[in-house]
Amino acid sequence: MSAASPITLYSIHVEDASATLYYAEYCNGETITYFIPGTNVVQNYTPAPITVDPIKSNIEGTIDNLKISVSNVDRTITGYLHSYNGLRGCEVNILKVFKGSLADSTAYMRDIYYIDSAMVTQDAVEFTLTSKFNVQRVTLPMRTYYREQCSWDYNSSECVGTSAALGAAGCSRSLASCSAYGNIGRFGGFPTIPRIYYIR
Repeated sequence: MSAASPITLYSIHVEDASATLYYAEYCNGETITYFIPGTNVVQNYTPAPITVDPIKSNIEGTIDNLKISVSNVDRTITGYLHSYNGLRGCEVNILKVFKGSLADSTAYMRDIYYIDSAMVTQDAVEFTLTSKFNVQRVTLPMRTYYREQCSWDYNSSECVGTSAALGAAGCSRSLASCSAYGNIGRFGGFPTIPRIYYIR
């Protein structure tokens, strides 16, 4: 394998077990010595037959899943699957590094995914990977954006009004009201959102 050959490395972080599994996409059976991403700690990545389905594009603005299949001949992964909820939510780092750059701890490109589901066959485990937002079923945006109305409750931790004596009844949640309270820096609206004009 030449110095210009790309190598793909994988790390599966099993937080509940305080363990991380390190694999190298099968490179002539070679154990690859590189670094734990983001550190200068040297780590051995075990060679394993790994296949990756290409990510499919879409026009709906959704984040496509990524499927990888990892050899499970020694049943190591199966043990973690049974003990830790199918590894759902565990972080998977996919690193791309050139063989000639294995001595450089910063010479990699990294994609981060999270395990959404796993399917076990006799010889392999197929993981469906997704983004963190998808695996946690997070809906975005996480709040409603108003142009002229503040989203905060009066004198809440987000508001911290400076004239508490006026009371919530004295706040109309408008930019003008917030200005009267001397608290415009914490206004929870978005006055720069453009208005919608209809042309007939």
